[in-house]
Amino acid sequence: MQKYSRWRQVVKGLFDKRRHESKILVTGSGKLDDYRHGGDSLQGRFFSYRLHPFTLSEISSGDRDDLLALLRFGGFPEPFLQASERETRRWSRDYRSRVIHEDLRSLENVKDIALVERNRVFFS
Repeated sequence: MQKYSRWRQVVKGLFDKRRHESKILVTGSGKLDDYRHGGDSLQGRFFSYRLHPFTLSEISSGDRDDLLALLRFGGFPEPFLQASERETRRWSRDYRSRVIHEDLRSLENVKDIALVERNRVFFS
């Protein structure tokens, strides 16, 4: 819904008119936090939850195989649960692309996005 420029107004209207008959869940990247400071406030209408990648204690009793899987596939649910190196690479590539092309570009004035992509040190 973030690609629809008036999504906040839609959510605000639904909440204000139908709060007792509807439950609304809005998911997205960290970029949603930045909308708190902008135009059409949803203040008082939502609770924010930050979801972090799995930790070793959440996925097991802490045995070595689980630790190796966590290190190999990462803690994000999709690649971890698929346990496929190919899917982990695909997910990681898509994630980096979204961060660079959507989140970073929409929040910052980036003149040369290709330079950011070539210097992916912060994604290693």
